[in-house]
Amino acid sequence: MKIILEICKLFAINEKYDRKQSLINSINHIQIIIKITIELDQGALGLGRGSRDYYLNATMFAKHLNAYRKYQLDIIKLLLDDANITYNLSQLIIDLNDIINFETKFAEVNYQ
Repeated sequence: MKIILEICKLFAINEKYDRKQSLINSINHIQIIIKITIELDQGALGLGRGSRDYYLNATMFAKHLNAYRKYQLDIIKLLLDDANITYNLSQLIIDLNDIINFETKFAEVNYQ
């Protein structure tokens, strides 16, 4: 899970297909071939674009980063609970801190 989350920070992955053309094809009883385009784009920080200072200015934004850390942990626990996956809370916190440290390095390098 940690690797997937880190990869998602490196790349923004989007898929899209032409719904209008698919609808026209189905109305005209034409065999439907859906073309799906996958786009890779530069990733963004978890706190959003323009949030570089949240990661790099710990004095001013410590509360923001701690709230973000708590939010992420809550979401991860909800997802794991929903999927009936057991987890070690201490390990989740370690992994989450690794992810936030990665995002901080990403902010240092990528948004100068």
